[in-house]
Amino acid sequence: MKPNGKFNQALKEHFGAECGAYTAITLEEIRKGTFNVKAVIRDMLIEKIGKANIPAQHATSPTMKFMLAEDLAAKFGEYRDITCRFSKPNKPEMTIYFSKELIQQSNLSENDYWCIFFKVRDDRPWLGFLDDSLMNSMQQTFAGEVFFEEDESTENEKGEIKSLTYEKDVDSLQITMTDVPSPVNLMSKPSTKGRAGSHTISTKNMKRILDNQKIKGTRGEEIIVRAEKEKLLRFNRADLAAKVEWKSKDVDGLGYDIESYETDDDGKNERIIYIEVKSTSEDELLPFFVSQNEIDVSKEKDSDYYIYRVYGLKPNSKNVNYYRICGDIERNFELTPQVYMAKIN
Repeated sequence: MKPNGKFNQALKEHFGAECGAYTAITLEEIRKGTFNVKAVIRDMLIEKIGKANIPAQHATSPTMKFMLAEDLAAKFGEYRDITCRFSKPNKPEMTIYFSKELIQQSNLSENDYWCIFFKVRDDRPWLGFLDDSLMNSMQQTFAGEVFFEEDESTENEKGEIKSLTYEKDVDSLQITMTDVPSPVNLMSKPSTKGRAGSHTISTKNMKRILDNQKIKGTRGEEIIVRAEKEKLLRFNRADLAAKVEWKSKDVDGLGYDIESYETDDDGKNERIIYIEVKSTSEDELLPFFVSQNEIDVSKEKDSDYYIYRVYGLKPNSKNVNYYRICGDIERNFELTPQVYMAKIN
């Protein structure tokens, strides 16, 4: 996935845009709230609204009015006055200064994307954000041989993907830890193509599938948070149970979801452990995906790192099971590459 570029047809359809461009977000930009405008966006802005209408370095009115994409407008209103200016005299360099509020409340992470676009017969610039998984999906052809679980891709009578919901509260579920199945297969990274066969998936439905995957992932993490707290309470360690942290609820990209604790059988000699949760509505043998970051973190943490595989997590489940595996992912699983980078030799 390129760090910046012009909208393809899928991105145009998603934003209802005539044209647009995007740039990947860095951690430094999130920290500073200052976003370097790459040439692909800068040139589009100059072409569409004119260089004279973009504030210069020391302009008395350095802000520009940006219309906000639908999801942003629901949080921040129809538009936002954002500082956007040429940052050096007599040079084409341009900077946009997003407010901390806009960044934090949009839950932006490294490798997400900010997009500037224009709509048909509308000379106003528009702003939108996309998380990396949705952007990657929309940069592919939505046809191929990838399996989406049934509950993630169920359509209604209009052909629209239904939102995934669960009948039971997590607190009412019967949670059981099971033995590790053998063999366990693990894929290194999911393909971002669409459902198996020649069926084409719209960007709207693709977004809903990805949303459903997040809903399922969150459900699985919540289940393991409960299971870990109950485990520690059985060892009479209420102090440790109170310290279990659901890290991915607030921070992405750590390479794990939950910080918990292991103890001896008598509840002593505690140590912190790092848990990555993988959830499925299918059985325990279904392969699952991991990122390179998760692989790297598992090597670093080694015996303190665990994969927890939650399975049988169906919308109407009363009982749910999980198994767990400790240590380096590459040592414990058969990794099947799914995506390659091609370079001319």
